[in-house]
Amino acid sequence: MKEANKMSTGLANHADTLKGDVLQWLNSLCESPGFYRYSASACRRYAGEASSQAVCILWELGELATMPSAQKQCHISALQSFQNANGMFHDPLHEESDRLDKNHRWEKIYEHLSGACEQALALLGATTRIENHTPPIFNINELEPDDWIMGLDHREQPWGRCQNVAFSLLWYRRQSDLKDRLDAKASRVYELIENVMLNPEDGMPGAVDHPIGRRVAGYYMLTFCYLPYQRELPNPSRAIDLILKSLTPEGEIGEGGMCLNWDAAYVLNHVCRQLNWSYRHDEVCELLDRLVDFLWQSHRRHDGGFSFHRDSCLQIHNQVRIAPCALESDTHGTQMALASINIARAIKNRKYHPTFLEATN
Repeated sequence: MKEANKMSTGLANHADTLKGDVLQWLNSLCESPGFYRYSASACRRYAGEASSQAVCILWELGELATMPSAQKQCHISALQSFQNANGMFHDPLHEESDRLDKNHRWEKIYEHLSGACEQALALLGATTRIENHTPPIFNINELEPDDWIMGLDHREQPWGRCQNVAFSLLWYRRQSDLKDRLDAKASRVYELIENVMLNPEDGMPGAVDHPIGRRVAGYYMLTFCYLPYQRELPNPSRAIDLILKSLTPEGEIGEGGMCLNWDAAYVLNHVCRQLNWSYRHDEVCELLDRLVDFLWQSHRRHDGGFSFHRDSCLQIHNQVRIAPCALESDTHGTQMALASINIARAIKNRKYHPTFLEATN
């Protein structure tokens, strides 16, 4: 086993040039101040998700702390320009032909975009132009928690259903002024999450024979209705057990893909702190060493950033076509890789890596 405080091979060999390389690559994607495209070969000149990820990349590189206010305002104005009169964010360059799955509604696509832009604005010390009162697809105001959650196929769809429940509860608490308290509905949803959606066999989302990466991703989604309210995550040691079990011989998480790597790192950042970095710490550090090495070896591109896939940039995001297949970096892959690397470094030193949550509280 590696020493817990030993820096991974890839990070030790390349960290000195990483920041400059990524910044140069990111600047090449800037269409105009604050507006970024996904990758060099992206289908559209800029995109809301890519522009929000650019801010997150700058955060991970430590650039926002020293950014001049005028430059920061360019990012704020760009992100705020994606907001509609109803409070939701939308992407003006998207066309109907870009949406590959017609069953995946634009409302769901823009719900995700809204969350991404709100997080990036928080990192910039800003807020939305107008408050977003548009309810999620599942509006808890109009639902009975037991009927709703019992009727979801959360055993077979842990990622999607955990996302639905977490974002719905997050919106409900915001709209009902429940920041520091719970009403009966919110309390019942938490009870159902912890006693129904989390499988009693191992305390994690989904059936125990479901693909393990999707189960990790489901737990990651649940963090969004816990962490903003300083509510402790359920079954933190079991989350660590699942993630350790999900590591492949190559060093990635679950079934592969940058999302699963990032989901696992993000969860570890929070559950390790919750357990005071005391539970299976050496094993977690070894996992993170292997994950970082894998990211350097399989996702780092010659243009300076990281690609979402091992063999190409991200081509489809949230069922929207964003780029052709090309061996180049993209904003999704780069943001997730940088965050995973920073989290690995922090955990190895028994520290927490700050996220957008600190900016929103």
